[in-house]
Amino acid sequence: MCYLNYFATSKTYINTMKNLLLFYFILHFFNNVYSQTPGGVSSGTLRGWFDANTGITLNGGAVSGWTDRAGIGNATQATAGERPIQTSAATNYNAALTFDGNNDNLDLIDRMANSTTALSVFAVAKQTASNRDTWGSIINGQANGPLWTNGGYGLVALNSGNTEFGCYVRDYNTKGASFATTLSIPTVMGGIWNGTTANAVEYFQNGSSKSTVAYTPGSVGDNGSTWIGSGDGANSDFSFYGDINEVIVFNSGLNSANALRVMSYLAIKYGVTLTSNYFNSAGTNLFTNSATYTANIIGISRDDQSSLNQKQSKNNDDSVRIYLSTLAATNIANTGSTTDLSAVIIGSNTGKLCSSVASNAEKPASVSTRITREWKVTNTAFSSTFSLDIKLNNCAFTTSVNVADLRLLVDDDGNFANATVFSSGGGLTFSYSNPILTISGISTTQIASNTTKYITIASVAATTPLPVELIHFNGNSEESYNSINWVSASEVNFKHYELESSADGTTFSKITTVAPLSNVSSYNTYNYLDFNFFKPNTYYRLKIIDLDGSFEYSNIIAINNINLTDYISDIIPNPTNDFIKFDVNTLTKNIIAAEITDNLGKVLITETFKIDDGGYSSINVNLSELNSGMYYLKVVFKNSSKTEIKKIIKN
Repeated sequence: MCYLNYFATSKTYINTMKNLLLFYFILHFFNNVYSQTPGGVSSGTLRGWFDANTGITLNGGAVSGWTDRAGIGNATQATAGERPIQTSAATNYNAALTFDGNNDNLDLIDRMANSTTALSVFAVAKQTASNRDTWGSIINGQANGPLWTNGGYGLVALNSGNTEFGCYVRDYNTKGASFATTLSIPTVMGGIWNGTTANAVEYFQNGSSKSTVAYTPGSVGDNGSTWIGSGDGANSDFSFYGDINEVIVFNSGLNSANALRVMSYLAIKYGVTLTSNYFNSAGTNLFTNSATYTANIIGISRDDQSSLNQKQSKNNDDSVRIYLSTLAATNIANTGSTTDLSAVIIGSNTGKLCSSVASNAEKPASVSTRITREWKVTNTAFSSTFSLDIKLNNCAFTTSVNVADLRLLVDDDGNFANATVFSSGGGLTFSYSNPILTISGISTTQIASNTTKYITIASVAATTPLPVELIHFNGNSEESYNSINWVSASEVNFKHYELESSADGTTFSKITTVAPLSNVSSYNTYNYLDFNFFKPNTYYRLKIIDLDGSFEYSNIIAINNINLTDYISDIIPNPTNDFIKFDVNTLTKNIIAAEITDNLGKVLITETFKIDDGGYSSINVNLSELNSGMYYLKVVFKNSSKTEIKKIIKN
């Protein structure tokens, strides 16, 4: 009995400990989940946080529930026909809920108490069309439904054209601040009313304050209903048409520092370029948005307090990507890792992803050409490696790229004349799959932790061009000449082309000037036949000259002529009165015998020509002593024993 009592007591103890451990785990889990906040802003004022990557309940393939990460109350939709769908990689490899602009919406419990006297609301959304309802609501809270008065707030379209989105407080007709958005472009939106004597509702778009409107301090609590994607949830009123990625609501008016932390979190996650600086949850400046490098700002960042782990990002047009490990279909699927509060943020100038005269004037002497696009790269406590994908413009003539010629230029101040040149090695590699250039293994060797550097891409060989814009420029070897072809898309303020050739790809000489075709079509096509080419290779480039005298060079093409045989061109004129002229091309030094015979094979004229070097030569033969009739020209190349015969008519 004693043993049984001991066993029972021990079992009770074990169960008690299990329950305590389970309670501790649950408490730790919820503390961890609900202590995370966007931008690390105080969780005490967070009244709603909806992220399309997490907490989605699907029913019949559509969204019937959306978990509130703030723990206030989830969003739901009981009616099947009013449910949005989840799109897994809608924006910067992150998910969105897609609303049909008809009646899709999600219902929420109240976000604001009736006594609330300040608020902040943020969202990332992309309107994909405006041909449904004349208004659109990302989030909307109202006491009286579609009456839109007596309390409420929202991020909504504030014009009947559904193009100007903004923030309103209490009454959208008179208390709304807005700014125009662009269809199909994701936007970070924010609205703040601080409830103080400033008396202003302020609307932010991509980090900039776009509009304000006066509002007398007072209650803004809706004390009624709230919806995501709709204005009243009952029908198609104020229905949003497009993608909503994330919605965040605070019952306080955030100061500028906290607002920037929230907007930075959203911008990094969804690949949206801010006009302001970028900050993490600790208040650290991740990227200074200034001067030239203010376009296409994207990055990779881990910020546990914000629940941010962005492992891959891309420009909105997918022309540039930055990523850890191997690029995946979604951000969540990327297996790379880095440490908390680390980031690499890049922003570029607006130069093309091919070269120009200006870019090639600012490069180290060891490289031949470089692209016009430049990036500012800020490394914050980042010690891992990352990769870049760059989609070269058509003007780079993407079929000509040789990865062995490519280099990464890294500079301290953005003047690439003295940049450090990195080739493959030490973990850094270049690869190419037309038209995507990949630079892998970029590490602290190139961009040290807690530094800002400037980078671009270069080539050490003229035969791997990264040139100015043309639709097409190439050539091929024919029997007696090289045929050079190019196509242009527009020739505004354009003077002419100069076609240049070279034997070594370095020293070029002009061989002809070609006037523009005056835009006879949307694409102008040009052709030039070069009989005076070099062997074994001839290099060509175009000098493109504008009316103001400025110019750019095209890429360089190379035509190989090593396999050409000895040959002659057509005879001119034919018929003739006196002289005939024809061109000969020989592979090496040669002796040419030219015979004129009648139709019976009798030799009437014989001339011999010595060619001192291989190449192109013109030959004239006098036929003035011959009677009118038909004759034959027989040309014999002594070195190759090749013979060509052509018919001649003498007038």
